[in-house]
Amino acid sequence: MGKYDPLYNYLSKRTDTRIKLTFTEIESMIGDKLPISAKRYPAWWSNSQTEDHPHSRSWLDANYKTVDVGSGIDNQYMVFERYDDNDMIISEAIEYISELFAGNSDGHGADHTMRVYHNTQLLLEAYPEADGFVSLLAALLHDADDHKLFNTENNMNARSFMERKGLPSEKIEQVCGTINSVSFSHNRGKSPETLEGKIVQDADRLDAIGAIGIARTFAYGGKAGRPLTDSIEHFYDKLLLLKDELNTDVAKDMAQKRHEYMVGFLEEYFVETGYRYEG
Repeated sequence: MGKYDPLYNYLSKRTDTRIKLTFTEIESMIGDKLPISAKRYPAWWSNSQTEDHPHSRSWLDANYKTVDVGSGIDNQYMVFERYDDNDMIISEAIEYISELFAGNSDGHGADHTMRVYHNTQLLLEAYPEADGFVSLLAALLHDADDHKLFNTENNMNARSFMERKGLPSEKIEQVCGTINSVSFSHNRGKSPETLEGKIVQDADRLDAIGAIGIARTFAYGGKAGRPLTDSIEHFYDKLLLLKDELNTDVAKDMAQKRHEYMVGFLEEYFVETGYRYEG
């Protein structure tokens, strides 16, 4: 029997939505002390399923995830929350894209993906009728087969991940369809047919404008070896157009300030350099 099996046995018999256990209660349950790292580092309690994190199986296999840890000397506890399979797939997708984009510094890394994910969460609050799982998973996987980064076809990376997680084929097709509606170059002037597609497309485009859009433009330009003038041209070819090509009212409201920030930047760039793109 594994050290943390008693914790699994306890949780697997519970049906509570949330369970709070002190570290002392957990130690009494397993008949041993928790390691020092469990008391000092909240990351020990993360919902990771990697080989170097086997203790997490004691709660994940019982359909619970950790959501809050108290690690103060006099207030040490863990809160477990019941999850469904979709929650865990989203968590695993976050781990997957972190590995897939490790070392990326051209503006299309995991940090970009997570901002698109968070934008999607914000938009879903305004459109609860949308399929949240499809939207969030598509947001996380939307760059997994980007032609600028990977030499794959037919959403191979995204499909492989979803197939490994046992998603039904119709759900995989729904997510892939949403992903395929996101790309600006492949969908210029087109609005996605589904609400999920509209939401994720807007979430991605919001991360292409404003201060973060400026930063990403020059990060990619530097990686691609293009001169500053070419990056400035990109604003006029794409970024300044995005405000008027968004789908949802919430995204349009969010975009206005970001658009104005870019216009101000380009005016200041002209003042400082004398260069203005004339098209």
